[in-house]
Amino acid sequence: FNYLRRRNHSRKKYRLPDELKSRCKKISVTQAGIEILTNEYYEEDTEEGYDKVKAIDALYDPNRNYAAVKKFASVMLYHYSTMGKKYRFKSETIDLSPDEIREKIQKTGIVDIYFEEKNPQLHYFDLSFFVY
Repeated sequence: FNYLRRRNHSRKKYRLPDELKSRCKKISVTQAGIEILTNEYYEEDTEEGYDKVKAIDALYDPNRNYAAVKKFASVMLYHYSTMGKKYRFKSETIDLSPDEIREKIQKTGIVDIYFEEKNPQLHYFDLSFFVY
């Protein structure tokens, strides 16, 4: 279960290893059972780079070369109860808006969550449908 503890920020994080699918208990949840929490923020667009001309222009007009890009950090939550105990399953961070997440869930209809029965704290949301 070391895989579950690692956080990888590439698109590969949305793929679930087959070994976990065979060892863990699976529950399938509809969109109605999932809560989406989101943090929105703006990040400076740095794709064009920064050179001396831009630095001099920025001294003259500080807003001239500034471009902000809206970013999202979202997670899906699911509350699971078993044998009188309640667990809160949380997905890895998803870099999509809540509307985009809901749209992708609607296309598949369900989200699969895998967890170890003896220790439900070890869980994994199968987000392979986010890969595009």
